[in-house]
Amino acid sequence: EQSQVAASNVNARIAREVVTTYFNVQLIQRKIKAEEEAKTLRANQLSEVRSRNRAGAATKLDVLQAEYALKSTEPQLHEFKNSLQLAILELQQLTQLDPKSSFVLKNTLEQAFASARSHKAPRLADLYQLALKKSFSLRDLRLEKSRLRADLESGQANNWPRIDLRFIAQTRAYTKDEVFDDEVRNWRGELAISLPLFNGLSSFADRSAIVEKLASLSLSIEIEQEKLLKELTDHFHRRELSYKQYESEKANLTLAEESIKQARDLYEAGSAKLTDVLDAYTQKFDAIKNAGQAMYDHIAATAWLQFYTDSLPGRLEEKS
Repeated sequence: EQSQVAASNVNARIAREVVTTYFNVQLIQRKIKAEEEAKTLRANQLSEVRSRNRAGAATKLDVLQAEYALKSTEPQLHEFKNSLQLAILELQQLTQLDPKSSFVLKNTLEQAFASARSHKAPRLADLYQLALKKSFSLRDLRLEKSRLRADLESGQANNWPRIDLRFIAQTRAYTKDEVFDDEVRNWRGELAISLPLFNGLSSFADRSAIVEKLASLSLSIEIEQEKLLKELTDHFHRRELSYKQYESEKANLTLAEESIKQARDLYEAGSAKLTDVLDAYTQKFDAIKNAGQAMYDHIAATAWLQFYTDSLPGRLEEKS
């Protein structure tokens, strides 16, 4: 039974890691796409500012700011691409795919987020009770505790005092005729009480060792329960927080689009600086990346809750 529990634990952890790694690849790809769009946009802005500078409608400072804005995308883009390579390698190792082969991720981050969000998690108290029943670590500890209790109980009877009743027949007959004479026969009974101090596993010393192990296991179970509650609470609140962050970034993206429009109009009219336009675009692309991060965090937290409880119905991603 312990080997089956261990195998189930490994399979569940691998499944969770595959889900989180799979969508981490999606997240990084989303960030790369946003950064490449930002790079293309800033390259166009630089070209536009240079043309305006030659026409006397933009200053040298505007050109330098546009050049810096374009170059500032390179380190972030380089970092994202490196992270993507590592994430893909991790996914290939988890799924045992050939590192030389290429694959396409069909399920989008948006689909998985919508699927995860469509299933409302139970109350935290209910999740905790489910997690207590499913926890692989707690199951191992409980099995060991049950085994030790069985050992303790099986040897307990051997440690009770034992009563031995013995009847001994004696005779004082000396001749052949006296042997069968009841008058000369004498009966004696003995009652013996013995207390086994050492009897293999059931000796007092071994019993004390088992009792100590049981106490240690009880403490380990309490610690594991507290750890489980802490982790479960953390992922439960992360799931809700990530959704609120996503909603916030959606609002921020709408604001950024409007800010871009206003900043460009004011810049064209000479009432705003180029940095106002660049800042508005930065706000937009940051909102896109942050919204993706919030979706990923929500999916990952949902995967953790499913790992702990198996209580959230449905899959994290839609089959294509």
